[in-house]
Order: sequence, then structure tokens, then C-alpha cells
Amino acid sequence: MTTIKYFDNDGFLALCEPATYEGFIGADWTLEQIITLFNERMREGKLVVAYVGQDDAFGRFKLRETASKRPAVWEHTMPLKVEQGPVSFVTYGGLTMVAQFSDERLDTQTRDLEPLTELAPGNYTVTIRRLSRRRSNIWSKFGLLAYPLHELVVTPGRMAEPPAYFPGAKQLVPGLE
Repeated sequence: MTTIKYFDNDGFLALCEPATYEGFIGADWTLEQIITLFNERMREGKLVVAYVGQDDAFGRFKLRETASKRPAVWEHTMPLKVEQGPVSFVTYGGLTMVAQFSDERLDTQTRDLEPLTELAPGNYTVTIRRLSRRRSNIWSKFGLLAYPLHELVVTPGRMAEPPAYFPGAKQLVPGLE
């Protein structure tokens, strides 16, 4: 079982295949446009994305093929289609840079992010599970740091039915239908 570290200041959990991700909108994109784009890419299996808030968008993610028996505080399941790999966590900042600039590529922004173990091309169901309300403590170069515990369950063979909107979208843009 692999453990991956991740952090996003904007409160998003997102992963995709950076080399194949396409997300250009235009220099003056709006929040509604980016939410619509994220939903389209999620339904295509090109982006696993959830807005979970700043308290949960960081920590250690244990990569598993099946969920543990530990109860989850919340979980979100989405489809993922891998064309060539690798798949890695990406940040909201990186996704918005790609949305704003036509010559920006997501794979140039993920060099410092840890990729998932190699996933063969194919269809997957990805479930992000938050395992506990309490935080675990680690010592970092910045001092004691508390982080949530997560599981990232990646099941090969089929793509999950996508939700109508990515988790948290209605929190960002009230009134989505």
C-alpha cells in the first residue's frame, strides 16, 4: 500500500492525467465556467475533483484497491479514464492556470507532486474517503503539523457513474441545477 502526500490551499482534492488534461477556457474565465469545465471533465473520466474545504484538502492518502473497514466521515466516488499515465494529484491553482492560458500545460506544474503508482491504461472507479475527524500529528520543517487521514481507493475495470456535479460544486456556486 502506497502513501501519497498532498496539499491544496484552495480546498480542492483533484487528480488527473496531467499530460492529457485539456482545460483552456480564456483569460477572463468565471467561477461558473470553471465549475462547468470541471463537471464536464469529471463526467468524461478526465478529472477526479471534489471541493472539500481547506481543512480536508491536505494530508496523507493511502492508495488502496479496496476500501478498508474503517468508517468514513465522508467519501466521494468518481470515474477515471487513464490513456497513458501517470496519474497524479493536481492543484486548483494549476487547473486555473491551464484554464486561463492556452499555452499552459498541467504536466509542467506537477513535477513537485507525487504521482500515483503507475496505473495501466483503462477505466477505473476512484473513491476518496476521509477516515476520521481527528488529525494525526507529524513534525515538519514548519513545526508540528496536523493532517487528516484519507484513503484513495482505485478500482480497475469499470468507471463509476459520475454524480451530476462534482462534490462541493453547489457549495461554491449556489443555485446549480
